[in-house]
Amino acid sequence: MNSQKHQKETLSYHILLTASTMIGVCLTVITIFRVTDFHLKTYVDELLGIDTLLFILSCFSSYISIRQGNNKKIEFIADNLFIAAMSIMVIVGILMLSLR
Repeated sequence: MNSQKHQKETLSYHILLTASTMIGVCLTVITIFRVTDFHLKTYVDELLGIDTLLFILSCFSSYISIRQGNNKKIEFIADNLFIAAMSIMVIVGILMLSLR
């Protein structure tokens, strides 16, 4: 029973949950920038828009991987998209702190 539960909780499962949460985070930050008229909003909005798209693609890929019985090729794509999106999130954080 334990091994069945472990098999279901693959990397794709974790990517799906985390990427879907990060989509909401990105959209919330974009909305906050629009409401507060933050002076970096053009750069940050564009980067966060790209970031949101990468998280959506990662989320979609991980879902497809799970539906296909943990397809490792698609899981690899989802993982790389997720890492790229998280890297952009770090860049956005640095921009927000350094150019404030």
